[in-house]
Amino acid sequence: MNLYTYCRNNPIRFIDPSGHITVNSQWDWAYYVAKGDINYEYDGGNGEVAQRAQNILTYSRASADEKVKMKKGTPREIEVPKSVKGTVNGENITLKTQENWFAFQGTEDSIDAETGYFRIVVGPKVLDSNYSDEGRILGDDFEFPVSIDITLVNKKTNKQEVFPCITRSGAKAHTYSYYNAEDGYAEFDIDNGLIQTGIAYPNSTNVEWEGAFFPGNIDGSSIEFAGNKSDLGDFDPNDYKLVKITVYD
Repeated sequence: MNLYTYCRNNPIRFIDPSGHITVNSQWDWAYYVAKGDINYEYDGGNGEVAQRAQNILTYSRASADEKVKMKKGTPREIEVPKSVKGTVNGENITLKTQENWFAFQGTEDSIDAETGYFRIVVGPKVLDSNYSDEGRILGDDFEFPVSIDITLVNKKTNKQEVFPCITRSGAKAHTYSYYNAEDGYAEFDIDNGLIQTGIAYPNSTNVEWEGAFFPGNIDGSSIEFAGNKSDLGDFDPNDYKLVKITVYD
């Protein structure tokens, strides 16, 4: 247990130097950080702290020793290519997969209360490298949540940062090149299921409301943040490029 005292007295930010954070009760860390409100009067009561508090929202850090203890399972590393070339409706397109690595889902559950990690959605083959290309994505095929580290490099300083995230239920459906020719002739000559091509995996849930091809989703992203850009606080994803994804199976 960390020995720092947690309280709601302005101007304390409620994150001690080891990276531990409050997660519930009167402290309600996620709520007040999301609202940007540090002028909250604590009125007594008990709360809990999260040991695994390193997250992309606040730049909080856990010690190197704690990082080792955080993870369970065998890490599986995925190197992110600098670019991927494909064709959409006869036009050649190059997706910059390291530069345009993120998207936003717009949901409300952006922070995982237990860990303090940011919730993300990724492609099926990030979750399972052997996932088959049989024309649909089944949520029951995966166990959630999954612990995932995203390794970023600052474009200005070249400093490498590792941010642990956690998956929410569901997988990104727009990460496959398979497409029904009867609905159009969009295609992408890839088979890694890692990046977002805008071509939905047929029979996935997304097809029901977007159709099998949605041009607005052609961005090459590997990571889809739950929530909106405003939830990231002062963290700007555009300052970084994504070079590696580590999945803890």
